[in-house]
Amino acid sequence: GAPHESVAGAPQGGALRSQRVYTVAMSGRNACAKCKAAVPTADGARCVGCELRWHLACVRPAPTGPLPRDWRCTSCAIETWYDWLHDDACTACGLGGELLCCDRCTVAYHLP
Repeated sequence: GAPHESVAGAPQGGALRSQRVYTVAMSGRNACAKCKAAVPTADGARCVGCELRWHLACVRPAPTGPLPRDWRCTSCAIETWYDWLHDDACTACGLGGELLCCDRCTVAYHLP
């Protein structure tokens, strides 16, 4: 199994009084976001959005070539796409400000 360390505040030594397991994987920041195993620097990808690391084999959809430097995981890519669609610029004039945005499409207009 993977190495573990005790969580602060967990009972130390002796039998645990509950069925909870008071351990956490030591891999921390270098843990793969998908499988939780350690990711060697040379064999992984890091999302520029959330900064989580991934084994290349754990990336979905599977890459067909090298990942770009600005690679984003699926969650961050969807969030970026959604933010782009709802970037709050008026559909009529292209300016920002106090706008009424449609929740079903990308149109937004200045309030009357």
